[in-house]
Amino acid sequence: LEQAKSDFVATASHELRSPLTSIKGFVELLGRTEVTGRQREFIDIIALSTNRLVDLVNDLLDVARVEAGQLELQRRPISVGEAVHEVAALLRPRIEEKRQTLSLDLPPALPSAFADPGRVRQIVTNLLTNAHLYTGEEGRIGVRVGADAEHVTISVSDTGRGMSEEAHGKIF
Repeated sequence: LEQAKSDFVATASHELRSPLTSIKGFVELLGRTEVTGRQREFIDIIALSTNRLVDLVNDLLDVARVEAGQLELQRRPISVGEAVHEVAALLRPRIEEKRQTLSLDLPPALPSAFADPGRVRQIVTNLLTNAHLYTGEEGRIGVRVGADAEHVTISVSDTGRGMSEEAHGKIF
Protein backbone atom coordinates (compact mmCIF):
# COMPACT_ATOMS: atom_id res chain seq x y z
CA LEU A 1 0.00 0.00 0.00
CA GLU A 2 2.83 2.40 0.86
CA GLN A 3 4.56 1.62 -2.44
CA ALA A 4 1.33 2.17 -4.37
CA LYS A 5 0.86 5.52 -2.62
CA SER A 6 4.44 6.56 -3.42
CA ASP A 7 4.05 5.50 -7.05
CA PHE A 8 0.78 7.44 -7.33
CA VAL A 9 2.31 10.59 -5.84
CA ALA A 10 5.29 10.40 -8.19
CA THR A 11 3.14 9.74 -11.26
CA ALA A 12 0.59 12.43 -10.42
CA SER A 13 3.36 14.94 -9.78
CA HIS A 14 5.03 14.24 -13.09
CA GLU A 15 1.69 14.43 -14.93
CA LEU A 16 0.87 17.78 -13.33
CA ARG A 17 4.20 19.30 -14.28
CA SER A 18 3.55 19.26 -18.04
CA PRO A 19 0.39 21.41 -18.05
CA LEU A 20 1.83 23.69 -15.38
CA THR A 21 4.96 24.23 -17.47
CA SER A 22 2.76 25.22 -20.43
CA ILE A 23 0.65 27.58 -18.33
CA LYS A 24 3.75 29.14 -16.82
CA GLY A 25 5.33 29.64 -20.25
CA PHE A 26 2.23 31.27 -21.73
CA VAL A 27 1.79 33.52 -18.70
CA GLU A 28 5.40 34.67 -19.10
CA LEU A 29 4.71 35.43 -22.77
CA LEU A 30 1.57 37.36 -21.84
CA GLY A 31 3.59 39.29 -19.29
CA ARG A 32 5.85 40.60 -22.06
CA THR A 33 2.98 42.04 -24.09
CA GLU A 34 1.43 45.45 -23.76
CA VAL A 35 -1.55 45.20 -21.43
CA THR A 36 -3.63 47.47 -19.20
CA GLY A 37 -2.87 47.85 -15.51
CA ARG A 38 -5.80 45.65 -14.55
CA GLN A 39 -4.73 42.97 -17.03
CA ARG A 40 -1.20 43.14 -15.56
CA GLU A 41 -2.68 42.47 -12.12
CA PHE A 42 -4.49 39.40 -13.47
CA ILE A 43 -1.34 38.13 -15.19
CA ASP A 44 0.65 38.61 -11.98
CA ILE A 45 -1.99 36.69 -9.98
CA ILE A 46 -1.95 33.84 -12.53
CA ALA A 47 1.86 33.75 -12.45
CA LEU A 48 1.95 33.72 -8.65
CA SER A 49 -0.70 31.00 -8.44
CA THR A 50 1.07 28.91 -11.08
CA ASN A 51 4.33 29.23 -9.16
CA ARG A 52 2.56 28.07 -5.99
CA LEU A 53 1.21 25.02 -7.85
CA VAL A 54 4.67 24.25 -9.24
CA ASP A 55 6.05 24.46 -5.69
CA LEU A 56 3.35 22.07 -4.44
CA VAL A 57 4.10 19.59 -7.23
CA ASN A 58 7.81 19.85 -6.44
CA ASP A 59 7.02 19.19 -2.78
CA LEU A 60 5.09 16.06 -3.80
CA LEU A 61 8.03 14.92 -5.91
CA ASP A 62 10.35 15.52 -2.97
CA VAL A 63 8.15 13.34 -0.75
CA ALA A 64 8.33 10.57 -3.35
CA ARG A 65 12.13 10.97 -3.58
CA VAL A 66 12.55 10.91 0.20
CA GLU A 67 10.41 7.77 0.48
CA ALA A 68 12.44 6.14 -2.31
CA GLY A 69 15.73 7.21 -0.70
CA GLN A 70 16.64 9.25 -3.78
CA LEU A 71 16.65 12.83 -2.47
CA GLU A 72 19.97 14.47 -3.27
CA LEU A 73 21.23 17.61 -1.60
CA GLN A 74 23.39 20.12 -3.50
CA ARG A 75 25.35 21.58 -0.59
CA ARG A 76 27.56 24.64 -0.97
CA PRO A 77 28.36 27.76 1.06
CA ILE A 78 25.30 30.04 1.05
CA SER A 79 24.01 33.15 2.75
CA VAL A 80 21.03 32.12 4.84
CA GLY A 81 20.20 35.80 5.31
CA GLU A 82 19.84 36.26 1.54
CA ALA A 83 17.59 33.21 1.32
CA VAL A 84 15.36 34.61 4.09
CA HIS A 85 15.22 38.02 2.36
CA GLU A 86 14.22 36.37 -0.97
CA VAL A 87 11.42 34.34 0.59
CA ALA A 88 10.20 37.26 2.70
CA ALA A 89 10.03 39.47 -0.41
CA LEU A 90 7.99 36.83 -2.25
CA LEU A 91 5.55 36.28 0.61
CA ARG A 92 5.27 39.89 1.76
CA PRO A 93 2.23 40.69 -0.48
CA ARG A 94 0.28 37.77 0.97
CA ILE A 95 1.26 38.78 4.50
CA GLU A 96 0.26 42.39 3.90
CA GLU A 97 -3.14 41.27 2.54
CA LYS A 98 -3.94 40.03 6.06
CA ARG A 99 -2.41 43.18 7.55
CA GLN A 100 0.16 41.04 9.32
CA THR A 101 3.52 42.43 10.37
CA LEU A 102 6.66 40.60 9.25
CA SER A 103 9.90 41.45 11.03
CA LEU A 104 13.33 40.12 10.09
CA ASP A 105 16.24 39.96 12.53
CA LEU A 106 19.29 39.25 10.38
CA PRO A 107 22.64 40.24 11.87
CA PRO A 108 24.90 41.81 9.22
CA ALA A 109 27.89 39.54 9.86
CA LEU A 110 26.36 36.08 9.52
CA PRO A 111 28.75 33.36 8.41
CA SER A 112 27.97 31.27 5.35
CA ALA A 113 26.18 27.96 5.88
CA PHE A 114 27.09 24.76 4.04
CA ALA A 115 23.62 23.84 2.76
CA ASP A 116 21.44 23.22 -0.27
CA PRO A 117 20.15 26.70 -1.21
CA GLY A 118 16.94 25.40 -2.77
CA ARG A 119 16.12 23.35 0.32
CA VAL A 120 16.84 26.28 2.65
CA ARG A 121 14.46 28.48 0.63
CA GLN A 122 11.91 25.64 0.67
CA ILE A 123 12.16 25.30 4.45
CA VAL A 124 11.85 29.05 5.03
CA THR A 125 8.93 29.20 2.58
CA ASN A 126 7.12 26.39 4.41
CA LEU A 127 7.71 27.95 7.83
CA LEU A 128 6.64 31.45 6.76
CA THR A 129 3.64 30.16 4.82
CA ASN A 130 2.45 28.19 7.84
CA ALA A 131 3.01 31.19 10.12
CA HIS A 132 1.02 33.35 7.70
CA LEU A 133 -1.83 30.85 7.28
CA TYR A 134 -2.26 30.16 11.00
CA THR A 135 -1.85 33.72 12.23
CA GLY A 136 -4.91 35.92 12.27
CA GLU A 137 -5.45 39.34 10.74
CA GLU A 138 -3.04 41.95 12.10
CA GLY A 139 -0.89 39.24 13.69
CA ARG A 140 2.87 39.31 13.93
CA ILE A 141 5.43 37.03 12.29
CA GLY A 142 9.12 37.18 13.07
CA VAL A 143 12.14 35.54 11.49
CA ARG A 144 15.49 35.50 13.26
CA VAL A 145 18.72 34.14 11.85
CA GLY A 146 21.59 33.56 14.24
CA ALA A 147 24.87 31.71 14.37
CA ASP A 148 27.28 30.15 16.80
CA ALA A 149 30.67 28.56 16.12
CA GLU A 150 29.17 25.55 14.32
CA HIS A 151 25.61 26.35 13.18
CA VAL A 152 23.45 28.92 11.48
CA THR A 153 19.92 28.80 12.88
CA ILE A 154 16.60 30.07 11.60
CA SER A 155 13.77 30.77 14.06
CA VAL A 156 10.24 31.68 13.04
CA SER A 157 7.75 32.95 15.59
CA ASP A 158 4.18 34.16 15.22
CA THR A 159 1.11 35.12 17.18
CA GLY A 160 -0.93 32.31 15.64
CA ARG A 161 -2.85 29.58 17.38
CA GLY A 162 0.09 27.16 17.59
CA MET A 163 0.28 23.45 16.90
CA SER A 164 -1.78 20.70 18.46
CA GLU A 165 -0.04 18.07 20.55
CA GLU A 166 -0.78 15.53 17.81
CA ALA A 167 0.94 17.72 15.20
CA HIS A 168 4.03 18.05 17.43
CA GLY A 169 4.49 14.28 17.24
CA LYS A 170 4.38 14.31 13.42
CA ILE A 171 6.40 17.42 12.59
CA PHE A 172 9.70 15.67 11.99
